[in-house]
Amino acid sequence: MSFPRFVRRLFANEGAGPKLREDILPEKMPGTAASATKLETARTIFGMSFDGTANVTHYASCATAAGTAAKAVTLAGFKLAAGAEVLVSFTTTNSVTNPTLNVQNTGAKPIRFANLAIGAGVPVAGRLYHLVYDGTAWQIVGDVFTPALTAQIERAEFLNKLSIGAPKFHRSTVLPDDHAWPDGSLVLFEDWPEFFEVYKSGGFEGMLLPWDASAATQAANLGKYRPNAANPTGLYLPLHGGQFFRAWVLGGDGSAGGYNAPGLPNVQGYALIHTVKGAGAGGALSFGNFEINQLHTGGADWGGVWLNIDASHSNVIYGASPTVMPPSINIPVIIYLGRPK
Repeated sequence: MSFPRFVRRLFANEGAGPKLREDILPEKMPGTAASATKLETARTIFGMSFDGTANVTHYASCATAAGTAAKAVTLAGFKLAAGAEVLVSFTTTNSVTNPTLNVQNTGAKPIRFANLAIGAGVPVAGRLYHLVYDGTAWQIVGDVFTPALTAQIERAEFLNKLSIGAPKFHRSTVLPDDHAWPDGSLVLFEDWPEFFEVYKSGGFEGMLLPWDASAATQAANLGKYRPNAANPTGLYLPLHGGQFFRAWVLGGDGSAGGYNAPGLPNVQGYALIHTVKGAGAGGALSFGNFEINQLHTGGADWGGVWLNIDASHSNVIYGASPTVMPPSINIPVIIYLGRPK
């Protein structure tokens, strides 16, 4: 069976040949199979040359010695230009100031953070850094953490928690943010999560009253906190107003947070009264005017005397103040509650 003429015309020799005509489908196509996956002109993607024949990666490892400022990495296909990016893992912690980075021999450029030169301790061994070239320097993207900085942050957090709930002197009569006067008011945990965290972790150990403590117990422990319920949602603050602080140490007299009632040393004196020939007195006691009279004409003298008590004769601190008052200054006292919700 013969094919129609218009079909035979597509093949060589009027259909006698098994191949399509050369002008329709050349036996040798221009290019190769490899060229079909390759860009005619390579492009750069974030500093990496891409022509379609290989994957693009931005990762490199730097093994430059810690004491060498000129850090260098190898990254095939890298071309330096503004906006170029690299991910670099450093095997040693830098120990010099003003380090530089040279990627694929494109030139040493400063390493900066927040556009500031970095010092010893950065980069840190084992950390992966994302760096972007801004046309002048390699800028570190994200935060910079060093062992020293991490230790400082942990220390600051420890001191922050340690100061929560601890009374402290203040320079002003204006209450600063995140603080309260120790006036017995209620502090709710939902408003002050760090305050609650300290309570939950046992930070007020030894300074807590039972939630249902009697009025007498509360009055005897003005320096202590008190939960507002059996399952508390907050604590009542201590009541420090008008009170003197007495330093307490473990094993010392009294209890931590306990109230010390006012008192003074005993006042002692003596008086000796002679009904006939006068009298004598000492200490806090003294005599006033002494009156001499006679029982009868020619009789013996007898004496009458006013007996006075003045404690200042025993010690000059008595009478120096209308209250029990040591030498003192009125200093504002506040309590830090931590960071609010």
